[in-house]
Amino acid sequence: MLFKDTEQYDSLTHVPLIWVGPKGAKVERSQEIAQTPDMGTDMGTTILEHAGVEAPVGMQGVVLSFAGGQGREAAHIQFGTQRTQAALCTRPCVHTTIHDRWRPSISLGKCPNERIDLVDDPGERTNRLDSVAHADIRSRLIEGLAELEIAVVNRVPLPTAQPSPAPALSPTECSSAASGS
Repeated sequence: MLFKDTEQYDSLTHVPLIWVGPKGAKVERSQEIAQTPDMGTDMGTTILEHAGVEAPVGMQGVVLSFAGGQGREAAHIQFGTQRTQAALCTRPCVHTTIHDRWRPSISLGKCPNERIDLVDDPGERTNRLDSVAHADIRSRLIEGLAELEIAVVNRVPLPTAQPSPAPALSPTECSSAASGS
């Protein structure tokens, strides 16, 4: 892990989870991707679902598929630190998605952007960002990262005073307004 101080590497993100609950198979192994707590805990959302409690506004987790939900296609990691790292840069910032096969990472600072093939390169040593053989997937992965970036924008707290909607016009009022009378 020399010079790998960011959080998107498999040795830091692939953590086993044991789930026992009323939904799902009795004994099942899954490679399902679940989101880390700092980006919207999937476990918290799954537990609330089973308890019959509505998730609070702003909670971004999903109910995991092994527990009856839809699960997620990719995990989203936003890594940033205030600590200067000579090998990386001052205050490195790396945004990543982790899919079943690919891990694209976009960085500010000295770190190169990456696209790692997790199947063919489980040691995460070969950057395939500029690989002609994998060019077709590049734009889909970057677009997916952008969509996840937008999805995690915190929309709460909502403004305390929201404008009242304009009263609906009756069909007669609509006709009168359209004719100019």
